[in-house]
Amino acid sequence: MKVYIVTAYRWGDREEHSYVVGVFDNKENSIKQAKLETEWRGGKYECEVRSMELNESLKYKNYDVVLELPKTRFGVEE
Repeated sequence: MKVYIVTAYRWGDREEHSYVVGVFDNKENSIKQAKLETEWRGGKYECEVRSMELNESLKYKNYDVVLELPKTRFGVEE
């Protein structure tokens, strides 16, 4: 079974504070929740969605990025 993990990163930066928003069994719902969380947090947090197989054995990079973080920091293009 594939699951989708939504993680919020402060200012879209993996070096800053982050938290898991939720885990979903549906790609569309996970993307919708990521967008809702970003909007609710007023842009202070940006979300990324990753998918992986539930209970998959450990291996290098056992996930796929479904929704990437924006390529910005503090609202300025890098």
